Amino acid sequence: MTEQAIEHEGQGGVIVPIRPGLEPVHPTPAPPRVRSLRTVRERSQIPLRRLVRVRPRREQVHALARHTGYGVLGVARAGGAYWRWVTASEYATNPKATPDLIEQVRLRRRRTSYALLPILTAAAVAGWTWSWPLLVLLILGGLAGVSAVEQAVRRGTLDKDPGHETLGQHPAGKAVRRAVANAGLGKLDDVRVIGPVVRDGAAWTAVVELPPGVPAVKAMRRQVELAAAAGVDLAQLVVDPVPGHAGRITLWVADDDPLAGEAIVSPLLGRMPPFDAWREKIPVGVDVRGRPISFALPERSLLTGGEPGAGKSVAANNLLCAVALDPHVRLWPIDGKGGSDLLDYEPIAERFVGEPDVAAVLELLANLQDEMADRYRKLKAVGERKVTGEIAEELGIRLLVLHIDELQAFTCDEQHGKRLVAMLWDLVSRGRASGIVVSGATQRPSADVVPTRLRDILSIRWALRCTTPQASDTILGQGRATSGYNAATLDPTQRGAGFLLAEGSMPVPMRAYFLGDNDVTALTRRAYRLREAAGTLPASDARPGVRLLKALLTAFGERDRMWTTDLLAELAPQPGYADWDPSRLSAELRPLGVAPAQLAIEGVNRNGYRRGDVLRALERA
Repeated sequence: MTEQAIEHEGQGGVIVPIRPGLEPVHPTPAPPRVRSLRTVRERSQIPLRRLVRVRPRREQVHALARHTGYGVLGVARAGGAYWRWVTASEYATNPKATPDLIEQVRLRRRRTSYALLPILTAAAVAGWTWSWPLLVLLILGGLAGVSAVEQAVRRGTLDKDPGHETLGQHPAGKAVRRAVANAGLGKLDDVRVIGPVVRDGAAWTAVVELPPGVPAVKAMRRQVELAAAAGVDLAQLVVDPVPGHAGRITLWVADDDPLAGEAIVSPLLGRMPPFDAWREKIPVGVDVRGRPISFALPERSLLTGGEPGAGKSVAANNLLCAVALDPHVRLWPIDGKGGSDLLDYEPIAERFVGEPDVAAVLELLANLQDEMADRYRKLKAVGERKVTGEIAEELGIRLLVLHIDELQAFTCDEQHGKRLVAMLWDLVSRGRASGIVVSGATQRPSADVVPTRLRDILSIRWALRCTTPQASDTILGQGRATSGYNAATLDPTQRGAGFLLAEGSMPVPMRAYFLGDNDVTALTRRAYRLREAAGTLPASDARPGVRLLKALLTAFGERDRMWTTDLLAELAPQPGYADWDPSRLSAELRPLGVAPAQLAIEGVNRNGYRRGDVLRALERA
């Protein structure tokens, strides 16, 4: 018997005996050998040309075309996805995304692409030269490194944890979420940051989605906690609701205190048309984001308070100058200081008290109560409940503003203080519907100056810097200081900074427009010309024409007619008329409707004036 060793591939080289005339006997095959990683690697490195040779040429062409098409399609899809990412198409198609936000996202993604380009190139070369696992490691490591560097640069530092003190100028989304969670608005995992955190001038801003069931109004009530969690002052944080979504807010956090800096010019200085206090809002300043702050005046009342030098007079001038430019508003200023702060308003004021005269103020308030009663009789006659702009024109009722500077000079009077507070309470509570606005200011806000029963019905409260939290609460209301709205924490150098409680439910940190002495003088002179053109100048002694007519009546005495020379001789002892001559007297009297004439006195005919002409001119004034 001959044996022939036949080696069968796949059977481990088994020796199969073959007998003459018989078929070979196939033994039970040996178990397959487990291929090692080295064998797989060696077979994976077989040249492509050796693998292709085992297929027919037609099949090779079809396979090559199919794989090439898939490759081109995959590259096209990847390129499109990359281009949409770089151009921030998901933001460009969002109607709520601002152009600045879109441009900032595009810029950051372009910079990220520039940083990844050399890493991907090196990874591709390494993968082609050595092995594909190294390519994957290089890509993942490069992505992680670029992401870490980008986050560190956005936070402004590479070696400091931004969460210990403040969120910094470039906080990450997770840091913002952590701050919202720390403010008691939900768990960290339930808070979302919609879109990136972007720069907005000298501040950063982010849109935050609160946990399900937490409304935006709750976050607005917790501004103090949010400011503490962000590590900034209350004046540096603004929380705004997102329109169309009750569970989203926009956080705006300034880098520095926005209430500091140069004075802000009032828009009244460049205004030439008359102001309409019935339909326009009073511009008083800007909030921490630089947005204008204003409030409507009809049916309102105002209390302004702050320590000396805090800007109380400037705040009052914002109100008084605005209503002064309305020629149909009646002004009744009272100066409890007895100084010169309100003297510019005297020529256009219908009633003016320039001294801390309690008796004069009581008389004025009594007259105002009579005025209020008369207005209610007119409203009742036409079936109306309150005065509006249209009703005021129909009934001939004009808006009346009573402003009392230094309330403590009157409300703290031992003899008449309680009566005066009662009269103010009546005017504030009932006068609002009759077109009477009461405004008070004090540099000593305390419970004895502004009793609680009076403060609680004053609808607009403006707290400038105060010396104590209790003084701040006297203006804004009890408990506001403990809630973070404490005017005692304002920097003393920030004149005009304060908290305004006007048309919202919470005080707003803001800064008043600056109106200096020269600005007030210029505005009141413009108001004088507007009232003169409208025929609404009051017959006040502060008006030069009225003073002259009254001085002439004093010079006339009981005489009906006087020659000009004799009249000037009697006029000269009165202040301001010592150097007048006949030509100046004639020039000043002609606009008032008084002209000289030839008068025969005791048989002598000379140039002079009649007392009756002066009386009629004074009545017209």
